[in-house]
Amino acid sequence: MLTLLVLIHKSADELNSVKKELVHCKQKHELASTQLQNAIDYKLRLEQSLENEKTKDKQHADEMQSKLSLEQEERRKEKEDLKKEKDDANSRYENLKHELENLKAENQDLKDENSKLTSQLEQAQSEKDREIEKLKVDLVQSGSKPTTPGINPQALVEHEEAKQVGPPPNNGHNAGAEDMMRKSLDLRSGDDMKMDENVIKAPSVKSDKKEDDQFMGDDKRDAEQDLQNDNIFKNQQGNLPLPYLNMGKPKASSASNNAAERPVEDQGDILPAPVLHPPGEEKEKQAPEIPKHINYQNDEEDDEYVEKNEIPDKPVPKKDGKFNFSLLNLFSCR
Repeated sequence: MLTLLVLIHKSADELNSVKKELVHCKQKHELASTQLQNAIDYKLRLEQSLENEKTKDKQHADEMQSKLSLEQEERRKEKEDLKKEKDDANSRYENLKHELENLKAENQDLKDENSKLTSQLEQAQSEKDREIEKLKVDLVQSGSKPTTPGINPQALVEHEEAKQVGPPPNNGHNAGAEDMMRKSLDLRSGDDMKMDENVIKAPSVKSDKKEDDQFMGDDKRDAEQDLQNDNIFKNQQGNLPLPYLNMGKPKASSASNNAAERPVEDQGDILPAPVLHPPGEEKEKQAPEIPKHINYQNDEEDDEYVEKNEIPDKPVPKKDGKFNFSLLNLFSCR
């Protein structure tokens, strides 16, 4: 019995120790389960984070690949554009090079032409200066103002005196002819005064090119106006009666007749250099003696009177400084 009790006591002790070990094992199991659960959770978290990282890496790789493809496409386009621009620049360079050669050739031609024109201009300028100097010397050397071509001053004076005494009896035809003569005289005298003003306003030797060109243009216009007036005069002269054409014709020398037959531009200087007088002393202008009575009743007597009287070489000046031109002297040298 005692043995049974000892066995029961030992079995109880062993059972208690086994229970303790069981409790201790359960605790270890729970602890291990907790640790395992934590490890599993950690593993899951790691796997999830790894999966996220992989996804992100894949997206990033895709993005980088798309960017790389875009950059490659852009670079390819840029290369094509650069190649095209290079070809265009080369073509433009060739065109500009060819144009530069043409411009150089044209520039050389223009330089040659400019040198020729400059030499011609200098030659013309020197000739013009010499002509101006010659004209100035001629004007200074001439002692008095020459008679205007085609004007008879004595006949002028006689006609003015006749107008004061009284006009001769004329029929309608002669009156119309005298009106035409007066119109032609007005044109001629106005043109002569214009020529005198142009000569007085002649530019100096050191005048610039613009003034010289203007002066030459005025002379050219005056010459054209003279030609037109001469044509008008010739047309009107053909319509005049014979007595008016024969009045006032002096018996001049052959030299004066030749001078009157020459054109205006070939008869030398028009106006001499002005003569300056001291202050208070003015040169008196004396008109030639004029017969007080002229008979216009007979054309033959008029012609005889003009042939007997001397004709002065200068026109008679008036008080205002202008020359008195009448109708009769217009036909003296025609």
